[in-house]
Amino acid sequence: AETGLQPTLRNFITYHRLELDDIYRKGSWSRLCAKAGVKENFQDPDEVLLSKGLRRMCHHNSPWQLNKMIEGLQALKSGYPITKFSNQERSILTLFAFTLWNNRPPGKSLAENINRLLRNPTFVKEAVELASFLVERSDAIVHKPDLPYPCPLSVHGCYTRDEIMIALGYLTFEQRVAVREGVKYLPEIKTDILFITLNKTEKDYSPTTMYDDYALDETHFHWQSQSTTSETSLTGRRYINHQQQGSNILLFVREVKKQNNLACPYFFLGPANYVSHTGSKPMSIIWCLQHPMPGRLLRTTTRLAAA
Repeated sequence: AETGLQPTLRNFITYHRLELDDIYRKGSWSRLCAKAGVKENFQDPDEVLLSKGLRRMCHHNSPWQLNKMIEGLQALKSGYPITKFSNQERSILTLFAFTLWNNRPPGKSLAENINRLLRNPTFVKEAVELASFLVERSDAIVHKPDLPYPCPLSVHGCYTRDEIMIALGYLTFEQRVAVREGVKYLPEIKTDILFITLNKTEKDYSPTTMYDDYALDETHFHWQSQSTTSETSLTGRRYINHQQQGSNILLFVREVKKQNNLACPYFFLGPANYVSHTGSKPMSIIWCLQHPMPGRLLRTTTRLAAA
């Protein structure tokens, strides 16, 4: 109030030069406003869970995806039925529903989880406000991945491991299986997912998982397979011959494992093609990215490699 500005999330963050996590690690923007007396008190039934979910949403940087979420939530608020949404729109809402429910959605279908969400009008409104702010501050130039199946992910977008597995159909509201390993093959869509953490610490990784992963240039990435993968194994041959076999390789990269006590999201580098390899158990493979890596990430990966 003393600033003379409207009490919006954007104005508060900008004026006080705060990070979003300064607010969301302690609760929600709506609760902060209610405590300060600048907004009416509210009693949304799922406040605790949804506050945590909003914090998990803060890494999203794909303007296209965030705008689709905003459009979807506003349509649902006005009574537009979920059954009339396109498959792509439903996929994006599914991804955000998992996140907003802090990876613990109460229902077993998208409709159930959306209906429950709509019983929390304050948080639906805040999710729209937060998404709008994330769109405004994003400098990401995203692309649609060239894949032989529908995929709601944006190349150069940021996602948690669970969000990636939801988007690729491995996790659903009915089937929730944790994925811990750094590689995962999904035979239904003939896709290998490579989860890469660049700055590994001995505390978090054993000697057999301290792989040597780094960018060579904006389109080439050096990656080490699991220590048990030989060039003659089924997995090794799939990596080498994936193009001939009609199989896909997707690279997801993050700098560190955790930040502010939250698992760090991965940056989607997009589909990649095999170029060459050396060694066995582990294999050292060079992948060629279909989309050049943004300069900021390239500087990070080459800096870590030099270190």
